[in-house]
Amino acid sequence: MIVISGLMIGVLTAIMVSLNGILSTYLEMYNSVLIVHVAGLMTVIITLLIVREAVNKGSSAPLYLYCVGIFGVLMVVLTNICFQSIGVALTVATGLLGQSVLSALIDHNGWLGMPQHRFTARKIPGLVLILTGTAIMIVY
Repeated sequence: MIVISGLMIGVLTAIMVSLNGILSTYLEMYNSVLIVHVAGLMTVIITLLIVREAVNKGSSAPLYLYCVGIFGVLMVVLTNICFQSIGVALTVATGLLGQSVLSALIDHNGWLGMPQHRFTARKIPGLVLILTGTAIMIVY
């Protein structure tokens, strides 16, 4: 089930990049970003109403964790910029490379409060393959 979930993340990312990029060609960049996030907010509100989950008002999470939405906005803006210049495939490929490298560093060092998962030699071929594939796409 985890592998299928991971594959679905990839599929949804490619669809999201395509649709966000197309929307930004019809509207100005920041209008499209606003629409994307308002649609996301409405989806979450409707989902919360359907599952009847209460909003936890007494959370003890650090304040900076509530600013994670900034990364979502930056991701959509940068994705739209890349989409218009290099297309969907290279946008997703370079994004995957960035995600893979930073994720390996976060796992290895236990950054952001994550449990440590040491980098092993078994992970090198995967990263090299992603790097090589992305480099080939950039050159050709």
